[in-house]
Amino acid sequence: MNANDFLESEDSESIKRFSDILLLGHDWSVDQELLLGFLKLRKDDSRPRIGAIGSVSKWKSFKKAAMDDGVREEWFNNARCPIGIDIGAETPEEIGLAVCAEILALERKITHTEN
Repeated sequence: MNANDFLESEDSESIKRFSDILLLGHDWSVDQELLLGFLKLRKDDSRPRIGAIGSVSKWKSFKKAAMDDGVREEWFNNARCPIGIDIGAETPEEIGLAVCAEILALERKITHTEN
């Protein structure tokens, strides 16, 4: 099943079965397509939270393109990129740990502050 097929099989109610959606692809164009689709489906602050691997500059560029495509600023409230608490992660295992730590912190409503 490709990204478009998956998005077409979902609606704003069915997508709520997920607590979090993590986009971890090697191809940003696929992640971007899914992210845009999920934001349009989710449209409010409800679950699922959406996270994507990527850079801050890529996220800024995506947000601008998404808003030009009709995504409203408030739809980004439960979306984040880059994901994972900054622990200086370099390996896939360390990145996975940083992402899990961020999800746990969000679940427990713990705010992470930068020093």
